[in-house]
Amino acid sequence: MGYQYRVSFSDIDYGRILFYGKVYSIVEKASEEFYLEHGIDLRDLIGKRHIGVPLVESRCQYISPMKYLDVVNVDLGAVDLTRKGFRLLFNLSVLPEGRLAAAGYLKFRFVNTKEFKGIEIPHEIEKLFSKLVTLEPLFDPFQVQK
Repeated sequence: MGYQYRVSFSDIDYGRILFYGKVYSIVEKASEEFYLEHGIDLRDLIGKRHIGVPLVESRCQYISPMKYLDVVNVDLGAVDLTRKGFRLLFNLSVLPEGRLAAAGYLKFRFVNTKEFKGIEIPHEIEKLFSKLVTLEPLFDPFQVQK
């Protein structure tokens, strides 16, 4: 079970469903908790190691509506991890039935924050991020061809 979020009145649009852009806000909050849960503190990574993890691409497929007061579960898992970056898959499901409502990914690139240039992270940092790699299959509507 991942991060849970209850859809509030301020989250819905005129159609009375979750505003499409709000999905990314929910996923961002869930990913912050996900990182911390797996021992990754981005403050230390950026502040002490000067390694940033900016978003370089995002995609989302909206599958079914999320409505006011729905409880949404967010499952996350990293895929395609290299020393240069990774994709973070996300699946949003409405509870209690588990109906898939949205799925997609965020693609991140490791950079040196002093020069803001792409880097290959040290092996010990790669090992830290490998804790994020998903063991459970998540739906990936945009399976990236390697």
